[in-house]
Amino acid sequence: MISCAFVLEKSVSDKPEMIFLYSRIKGKRFRFSTKKKILPRDWVASEGRPKEGIPLERSITKALITHKKYFYGVLEEIEYNRGEPTVESVKYLMNVRMSRKQSIETIGTSSLWDYFEHFAKKMHKTHAYNTARGFDTAILRLKKFNPFLEWSDINKKTYLAYIEHLEEKGFSRNYIGSLITRVRIMCNKAWNEEVQKGSDHKTWKRMEEVIETTYFTEEEIEKIYDLKIEKEGHEHARDLFVLACWTGMRSINTLNFDPTTDILRDLRIIKVFSDKGVSGQSSKIPLHWTTEDILEKYNNVLPKLSYQTMNEYIKDVAREAGFTEMFKYQKTVGGKKTVISKPRWETVSTHTARRSFATNLMKQEIPIPAIMYCTGHKRVDTFMKYIKMNGEESAIMIGNHKSFQRPASRAKNTAPDIDYCI
Repeated sequence: MISCAFVLEKSVSDKPEMIFLYSRIKGKRFRFSTKKKILPRDWVASEGRPKEGIPLERSITKALITHKKYFYGVLEEIEYNRGEPTVESVKYLMNVRMSRKQSIETIGTSSLWDYFEHFAKKMHKTHAYNTARGFDTAILRLKKFNPFLEWSDINKKTYLAYIEHLEEKGFSRNYIGSLITRVRIMCNKAWNEEVQKGSDHKTWKRMEEVIETTYFTEEEIEKIYDLKIEKEGHEHARDLFVLACWTGMRSINTLNFDPTTDILRDLRIIKVFSDKGVSGQSSKIPLHWTTEDILEKYNNVLPKLSYQTMNEYIKDVAREAGFTEMFKYQKTVGGKKTVISKPRWETVSTHTARRSFATNLMKQEIPIPAIMYCTGHKRVDTFMKYIKMNGEESAIMIGNHKSFQRPASRAKNTAPDIDYCI
């Protein structure tokens, strides 16, 4: 466990000294300035804090708490993304999180890293946290690969070397593809803004493969909803998950759903604002009776869970509901095709609800454009990745369509044969 402490630049001095957050990461010294100074005589060195009652005690203490919070938050973020913290990566993310990097507007034509950091900072202001964090991760991964990259290095040669590097780390094809896509987006944005004209970012092609994922039928959703759960947190996760199964909302919208403002009661419609930027666009979703029951249960004040907790609890709920059959799928990991077999409950996540919503409506023969308006998708190819019907289900759905039913004018004569006896 990496720990930290606060120390002064000089422990003995007649002048105010800078306070640093100090730690050791992989045996290397980590030092990060808090931008706060204090006289050594007003500092409790053994506890790493200012003495009580001194001028600016509250301001300095608040700054120390903030820096400590960001430090552990950055370590948690790196661990969440399966990375290894280094002095450089932690310092970089601390600077981004605390908005210390120079703005692109003040430096004109920018280096690659300056622009990327500026881009990430803007994303946190205009997009949902998970979306913005994806770009943070893409920058961190690329910087760990080569911290000295320039615009001209974004070419086919670097692209192939970077993919090889990521595959050696054991990352999946789709995860690598998401990192490549975000780098390309940032390069393209810089190109359009005429910040740079030296990259060959169009050679950075996205890697992607379709992976079989689970979804729940309407009957299975009802089984989950009727499950008796003793633990309150798991019950909350179950209810939020079922609500998402009948609204198709993204997890960020589900966890921030406010029934007092997001429902048009007279029209029985849920209004969901997109987390894709600040355009103000919204989707309209009909209010299902199950959604009404859940809202009534909580008196229109839904429980709050973190994204990670929700994912953890809903797996437990799926296991308790009996979804223990083995689920097999193929995935490229570390550059090799791998067949993975897991109990079905282990493959469930918050996103399973959104897939279930889209697939179940498709099975009810609701037109694709109508479903896309509810889910907020703009591209049919992206939307179709959410549809998880197998070949048999597709054939049955098509077979039930009126085009495959015999018209009355073509009805067969089903009268019984009559034997005439003479």
